[in-house]
Amino acid sequence: MIQCQFSSLKLCVLVVTLAAFLLGAGAAANPWPREKGQGFLALASFDGSPSLWVDYGLGAGRTVALSAYLGRSDDFRVGLRFIQSRDAGPVLPRHGVYSILEWRRSPEGDGGLTGIGASLGAGLIRPWPGWASVELQTGLLHGTAVQSGRVEWKAQATLGLRPTARLAVMTQLQGEWTRAQSSLHLAPSVLWGVTEQLSLELGLRRQIRGGTDQQIKLGSWLHF
Repeated sequence: MIQCQFSSLKLCVLVVTLAAFLLGAGAAANPWPREKGQGFLALASFDGSPSLWVDYGLGAGRTVALSAYLGRSDDFRVGLRFIQSRDAGPVLPRHGVYSILEWRRSPEGDGGLTGIGASLGAGLIRPWPGWASVELQTGLLHGTAVQSGRVEWKAQATLGLRPTARLAVMTQLQGEWTRAQSSLHLAPSVLWGVTEQLSLELGLRRQIRGGTDQQIKLGSWLHF
């Protein structure tokens, strides 16, 4: 059991999260920078496959993020992102760019990915308060016998609405492509705010291209 003896609760939460990253994997970057000293943690399970995303604001629009994922077929991924975001004001979309380093383990062998990405986002007012964002990432796969040297593309579009202060409804369209294969997922979910900092998530992730896989998602969001 890990005991926290820090005077700052924020630092305590961050250290516990980093120590537990082997349990799961990441969500995605976004164009909204964290304020200095603020953090965000997302834990999720896709039919028993755990994932984790945690990010922490460094100030001046900079955010560092850690992600991890543990799949059922001995697939494991852990990644580190450095995000630079900018709030362009109430008219222009907010935007961010990031670099990513990722290590992967699978039955095909161990390897990694180095890449870059960019995202755009805007707040919504009608029909309810909410947000919309798009993200595009590209990276070079290396180190595995099957995939080394291939370029991987990922894209994600998100629409979130808040009909009430506690309820949020979110839909994501997620795609992943290499020269050898491609996949496309639709992922709707509902979030319920337990407190101002903690929300619980229930969702569905359905593959609509590259297969017919369907997963139930259970998760939580924590702002600290």
